[in-house]
Amino acid sequence: MAGTVQDVTEQVQAEQALRAIVQGTAGATAENFFELLVEHLSLALDVRYVVVAQLVSWSSRAELRMETLGVWSRESLAENFNYEISEGPCQFITERREFHCPRDLQGKFPHNRRLVAMDAQSCVGVPLLGRDERVIGALLVFDDKTMTDIGVVMPIIRMFAVRAAAEIERMLTEQRVRGRERELAHAARLGTVGSLAAGLAHELNQPLCSIANYARSSIRRLAAGDEDREGLVDDLKRAADQAERAGQIIRKLKALVADRPPHKAVVDARQLLTSSADFIATEARQRKVKVVLDMPDQPLYINADEIQLEQVVLNLIQNALEAMTATPPENRLLIIGAHRRDKFVQVSVRDHGVGLRRDQAERIFESFFTTRKDGLGLGLSISRSIIEAHDGCVWASTESAPGTTLQFTIPAHPATAGD
Repeated sequence: MAGTVQDVTEQVQAEQALRAIVQGTAGATAENFFELLVEHLSLALDVRYVVVAQLVSWSSRAELRMETLGVWSRESLAENFNYEISEGPCQFITERREFHCPRDLQGKFPHNRRLVAMDAQSCVGVPLLGRDERVIGALLVFDDKTMTDIGVVMPIIRMFAVRAAAEIERMLTEQRVRGRERELAHAARLGTVGSLAAGLAHELNQPLCSIANYARSSIRRLAAGDEDREGLVDDLKRAADQAERAGQIIRKLKALVADRPPHKAVVDARQLLTSSADFIATEARQRKVKVVLDMPDQPLYINADEIQLEQVVLNLIQNALEAMTATPPENRLLIIGAHRRDKFVQVSVRDHGVGLRRDQAERIFESFFTTRKDGLGLGLSISRSIIEAHDGCVWASTESAPGTTLQFTIPAHPATAGD
């Protein structure tokens, strides 16, 4: 009786590795995914070092670098680091080639100090490929002894590589989306500043005219031999005060038009609203709109990006001002409020304008939806994205006629009174 014997060792190990991927990363978050990946791969292969890295530069081959996303060193996680791909296994991997060196790794790369420090004697690595088959990273396994089972190791590493590449691709897509959102938010800020341009020009012209007048007055007094030293000092001080006022306006404009990454810090919502109200004061006067601030005496602290939230408030205010164009001047009232609501700070902008229908109020924060003939429908949509990125929510209310109330909530910072 004849029969065949089949060695299923490799198949069993591959199945175990697959279970390790699924079970080990099932509950992973974006922050710890790669840490769990390298840990479980080291356990599946019983090796000393595992590195998963992302390619971070494509300007020229001489400048190609890798940035590690997860590093397993001996028996624990290690800190991430950047490294050049020259004089190492990644030279091969960035050319979409798998790397096999079962022994004498340091002899192959004698100038690589990191390999010497690791006492790495063997290595296997595979490229991580994006959806367009471009190399976006590398998965590397090192050991301090000879690797005798490359045939078993490679299928397992390839399975982990597919999962790692998918996560890097997701990260890159998310980064592109965030970058696009930031570009749109920046464009919206420029649009808001453009809409307020006439008022801002007037606001800036006032201190400049005052500076010129005080300076001319001082020149005339000096030319006439005026010995009133205190009067001259007073004129110069007033000119300096107006210069500081003009500087504050310019700094505010620079902050609003700057394209910069988000930066959250503890902010008093009252100060943010007061600053926004000052910013639109001239346009409000030109439109004959009375502005009222409704806020408590105690601070209302939130953790927020001040420029982004000011963009939201200015956007809501601009919509409110435009909504009152047809309102008789004596009835044009804008109420900007902020109050504590349980664990949140609630900000509201209420106008006495034409109001919104219920169906409009439900859609006003959708992209490209607008009630204005010349509107693009992006300002309020971007505002919603900003508020949601701050773990808050925004909505429109038409219940308190006349007009509309646009409002949003942001989680209160623990420093806010009442916690």
